Amino acid sequence: MKNEKLKAIDEPPKEVIKSMQKKCWDEMGIKLSKKDIIAALEKAEEAEEADKLLNRALHSWTQLSGKEIGEFRKIYESEYGAKKKLSDSEIGEAARRITIIGMIQQHDKAGAAVRAIMIKHKEIIITDQDREKLEKLFQLAFDVGLTKNQIEYYLKLSYWFVWYKKGLSYSLSEALDNLLIHYDKKKRGKKGSLHVEDYDIGYFYRWLNHVIKESADDKESGRKDFKEFTLNKFINWIDKDYYSIHSFLAGNKCEQNEDGTFKMSISLCDWD
Repeated sequence: MKNEKLKAIDEPPKEVIKSMQKKCWDEMGIKLSKKDIIAALEKAEEAEEADKLLNRALHSWTQLSGKEIGEFRKIYESEYGAKKKLSDSEIGEAARRITIIGMIQQHDKAGAAVRAIMIKHKEIIITDQDREKLEKLFQLAFDVGLTKNQIEYYLKLSYWFVWYKKGLSYSLSEALDNLLIHYDKKKRGKKGSLHVEDYDIGYFYRWLNHVIKESADDKESGRKDFKEFTLNKFINWIDKDYYSIHSFLAGNKCEQNEDGTFKMSISLCDWD
């Protein structure tokens, strides 16, 4: 009985839930259940709290006490090591920077969780124009001819990808136009001009091209075909594997030094 009362107190008012349901339907055409609305509101609160802590770390960071510095020094040195003994002020600055990074990550994570809820209920509408654009893009950029089934499947993944990474207002159709312009210039020996906001979907298509080639090799060697993603597994792939794939496609290199530290060389202009 006590748990039921606590749940009733923590649950948002009915008018708030109904208002959010109406807003999601009117603005995005998404019909969310009461459970989804509550989950989305909780994640939105997490993002708001992370934003407050981030602003405090950026603009009004308070001096740590001697005890706090001592405690953080132990954690910092055990996690990151230290070639020299850091001063109290250096430890305080390290704490501030880690807090900033942590709050940015928390804000992004909460926002991604909200988008994941929305995507589950967002209808994918694939147009003939986008089918033509994707087919032309793979032919132009990678000299790959896609089957009808591949076009449908890759467009579905494309929508999931950009909605999750960029938000539901991101236009996949415009991104396909931009990619076609970019690769057309490259094909004619000119400098490409891909927009920064389209880098992610560009990397994603480069990964799909890699998968297509790998799948062809698998068939020749008798290995099993690539399994199609469900939405949940695809989101899990983005969270866990996309960054390393992005780094690989960009040409980043990482080497381990003799002392156990790592040296990273990052390619910043692989879209030029």
